[in-house]
Amino acid sequence: MSVSDVAGQAAVIVEDNGKGLPHQGRERLTEPYVTTRAKGTGLGLAIVKKIMEDHQGELVLEDGEPEGTRVKLIFAATETRMSDHPDSAGQPRELSTAGHGA
Repeated sequence: MSVSDVAGQAAVIVEDNGKGLPHQGRERLTEPYVTTRAKGTGLGLAIVKKIMEDHQGELVLEDGEPEGTRVKLIFAATETRMSDHPDSAGQPRELSTAGHGA
């Protein structure tokens, strides 16, 4: 796992050395109910893709080198500073534990 800059955007990159992406039907892997596993639901990658898109990000599936799979979660470039938040006054704030069972 690594964090990188991809075209000015933050990316979390996860790589493995497993059997890699299937050759047949790989363009459909992020569609709901598409799976290559006997007991899979086919929802995992579809949910991840939807969450990334909802946050102006992108899910990229690639072949690993020399084998395996590389997954990139590319997050939209945003610039947020503590001073942009009206309640911060440039200082960290305490988080309330109310309603969280504490």
